[in-house]
Amino acid sequence: MMSTGSSREELSQAVRDYDAGAIIALHRSALSVVGRQNGHSDMVEFRRISTAEYAKLITPFAVLFVLGLALVSVPDNQALSALMHKAGDALMITGALAITVELFTLNRLVRHVADDIAFRLVGGHLPKAFRRTLWNVIKTSDVREHWRKEYTIKGLPDGKVQVDIKESYAVKNYSDATIKYAPINANETFWDPVITHVEYRLAQSTGYAFGTSDLAKYTTTDPASKVQTVGKLPAIRLKPIREDPEAICTVTWHSTLTTPEDYTDTTSFAGPTVGLTIQQGDIPEDMTFVVCEGANIQHVPGSKTWEFDEGFINGQYVRVWWFKKHQ
Repeated sequence: MMSTGSSREELSQAVRDYDAGAIIALHRSALSVVGRQNGHSDMVEFRRISTAEYAKLITPFAVLFVLGLALVSVPDNQALSALMHKAGDALMITGALAITVELFTLNRLVRHVADDIAFRLVGGHLPKAFRRTLWNVIKTSDVREHWRKEYTIKGLPDGKVQVDIKESYAVKNYSDATIKYAPINANETFWDPVITHVEYRLAQSTGYAFGTSDLAKYTTTDPASKVQTVGKLPAIRLKPIREDPEAICTVTWHSTLTTPEDYTDTTSFAGPTVGLTIQQGDIPEDMTFVVCEGANIQHVPGSKTWEFDEGFINGQYVRVWWFKKHQ
């Protein structure tokens, strides 16, 4: 367990006999984090409680209420009836308050304490601003996995090339609540990006597919940055992967760029991603294709495949280059 400065005493007092693993386990079971990237603000909410769990939780308070109701129903001509009525009133009030006000207050208190403790445990030895960055990563819900990106290059007149890009990945929801998901794609407009096809669907074939003409109404261009974005596509409902192991959204993009013969492209990650494979397709014989180096990259000399086993977070990227071979 780690803490810094004045927060050390607060943390030790708060968690006292609990170790870090127990607190994180408590937080994961109590909270469901639904972090969205598509223009929606992050939302933190409790794990959904089943009807049976809720009934078990309120049963003791309901018993108090019923017992109080029985006591106030005692006829006035019975011995100690006045005392029974007062006791019944107290029990009914206690049960009603516990079921309504106190359970609601406890919900908010547990949320606040669990959030605060978990935030302090995430890189507790680091500056607060950096801990906030790590926390934003941890509370993400949708994670992209098995990202595969293939480049095919064709020569064009006037020292230009056409780059065909095919990429695919799987999206899983690691929160405890169903989320709405739709993919986003962004490219610089300098080299005439054209999205020719996008498809995203669940295993049950629930999903969408769009061609170039269909995507026009979902495409916008920022006049300042010259970035063309395909976004606000119809969303699908993605269940938690722990609830439904088949709840996987497969996403496929096909696009083309027109660039100089010597140029570069980056794969930027807008959210947590696990595993990336870069594939070199057909390219002119007088050209070379290069992928940036990395500590966890798997590549055999002469191979046309580069595999990254590590995880990536928002803001990271992988760069590739293509250029004419030196004569």
